[in-house]
Amino acid sequence: MTHILSRFFIPAMFCAIVVLALFFRGIEQALFAPVLGGAWVCAALAFWSARRNDRWDLPWAPLSVALVLFFGWIGLALFRADVMFVSGAFTAMLLLVPALFFTLTLHHDRDPEILPALVRVFAGLGAVLSVWTMFQAAVLPDLAGGRIHHPFLNANDLGAFIAMGVPFALTMLLRESGRVMVAGGIMLALALVAIAMTESRGGFLAAGAVIVVMALWCAPLTRQRIGPFVLTLVAAWAIWFALCAYLNDTTTIATRFGGIMGDSKASIDERYLIWTTALSMAAQHPWTGIGGLASFYLSYAAMRPFGDTSDGYFVHFDPLQFAVETGIPALVFFYLLLGVIAVRTIWAASATQNMGQRLAVLAPAASLLVLVLNAHLSFQLYMPVFLIPAGVILAAWYVATEQCLGRNCLSVSFQNPVVRRLVFAGVMAAFVLSAVWCARAGAGIYYTDRGHAAIGRGDFDSADRLLKTARMVAPDSYSRAHYIDAVAARMRLNKNILGGQDPRAIYDRAIAGYDRAIALNPYNAYYRNEKALLSFAAADTLEPDGVAKAEQILRDALALDPLNFEVRVGLSQVYASSGRMDMAVAVLEDVMRWRVAELYASPQYLNMLAQRYQQVGNTERAAFYAQKIKERTEQRNVQVRGRTGVDQWLKKLRDRLAP
Repeated sequence: MTHILSRFFIPAMFCAIVVLALFFRGIEQALFAPVLGGAWVCAALAFWSARRNDRWDLPWAPLSVALVLFFGWIGLALFRADVMFVSGAFTAMLLLVPALFFTLTLHHDRDPEILPALVRVFAGLGAVLSVWTMFQAAVLPDLAGGRIHHPFLNANDLGAFIAMGVPFALTMLLRESGRVMVAGGIMLALALVAIAMTESRGGFLAAGAVIVVMALWCAPLTRQRIGPFVLTLVAAWAIWFALCAYLNDTTTIATRFGGIMGDSKASIDERYLIWTTALSMAAQHPWTGIGGLASFYLSYAAMRPFGDTSDGYFVHFDPLQFAVETGIPALVFFYLLLGVIAVRTIWAASATQNMGQRLAVLAPAASLLVLVLNAHLSFQLYMPVFLIPAGVILAAWYVATEQCLGRNCLSVSFQNPVVRRLVFAGVMAAFVLSAVWCARAGAGIYYTDRGHAAIGRGDFDSADRLLKTARMVAPDSYSRAHYIDAVAARMRLNKNILGGQDPRAIYDRAIAGYDRAIALNPYNAYYRNEKALLSFAAADTLEPDGVAKAEQILRDALALDPLNFEVRVGLSQVYASSGRMDMAVAVLEDVMRWRVAELYASPQYLNMLAQRYQQVGNTERAAFYAQKIKERTEQRNVQVRGRTGVDQWLKKLRDRLAP
């Protein structure tokens, strides 16, 4: 049974989980259950073999201490979280790294097949993504909508994932022979071309750096394979050049190269604004952080600098974001952990003259280095598609260092079998409960989405049943199920589809739903905006003081999120309804102080602003925004025309294959 788990089932499950994680867009997806829940099940299955052993060998003491300090601090921060579901989801995500590491290293000598199999799966996925990236660039450029990035959130994430596989491909090229060596060379060449097509500076520079370091540190092997090594690099350049030429654009080569190495002043300026604001936030709460893991975006909206044009969800410097959210000790413990890993890597690589063993240490260390370098420019340590493989790669690195340094572990012996069973049951229960929580969250998200879709169809009875199921199965901290239930009640009132119920009862249900959602996530301005709309619509009927209540709710929401366009439109309507037209105009115009609003305000929002100016007699500003609407609409039409459907992709494929 254990043999089947380690050789077949766990690697297959790991592959499926990572593939699904490629499409993970955030914690409001039903993929939450199979990705995070599945990863915790993988950890539990890897731990299963420990049930009969009287001794557990924990990894080298300094490493174990560093891991416990950092991840323990992150875990403790959950008890200080302001929005429990958000912080709980990202904590479950991050803690997968130590969970997978400890379970995979606990008995690796008794179960030696599992780690190599998992590493091969990861390297293979990187190769497949490399091919897909090149296909995307050559045949389906519209699918990327600009820089090549599918199936990831952005091109930098795709480049980072592929770059993490580069050290393993290089190891195959330098250490192996025959077909495996050729496969390594092909994988390396394809990876370099794919990273270049994503135009990811972080991925390209990190991959180049690890190639240089590994080649120099294993110079004897590099000299032996200098021919295949140089041929691989030349082939990568030739493939990239040919691919750019195939795109029939004389500026493509310069554009791609410029995208990688070109002017990055705008990006640096944006990062500077985010980082300086994050530093000030960390200084305000140096020990405890602002409210649990992944809470940065909740507070940043109210502190956002006018020049920042990012989405505002991440600091794009993960260690600094850890400090902001959970306290400066997290930053210290993170770099302590990196230091311990770096020192052990140098010791292990220097302790052996066997170049094969040295490469076995350097490959996973370099892969982790790629991840860490990119995490200082983006947010990879908040994405399960990086964290799940990171736990596996960290385990592979540690096992390789033991081959060079010998066993140096903390042995925990269980003389009493009852104690052993209790400890095993306790650890296994932690894994299973984490998986169950993730499964409940995924199920709650699924039923909430179906309920929301039923509302859109006007099928309120089905929506009520689905949303009731969502509230039953989801964790108590999941706010969106209550919010969508309140939306269903509000839409019943708006459309006068009461289903024999008393309007007052439906109204009270909606208010209760909004209040519960706001209590669970007090930073969400959309929840408050919806509640304000309900109070405003029910003024003088179900809510005698509805206008005043709506105004106060919207003012509170605007303080939380000054860039929320819907809140500003709602507040403008409240002001206009009471004859305060100057304030109705001002609240809409005020958002234009932010550069991101100036660049991305929708035509609908600009149209509302133009109408308000027309109502107060300011025809000049009304004409100004009318012109803006025309430009913005044309800009969006160009984008839509540039992102054609599957039929157009197939037509382009046919035309290119048979010109």
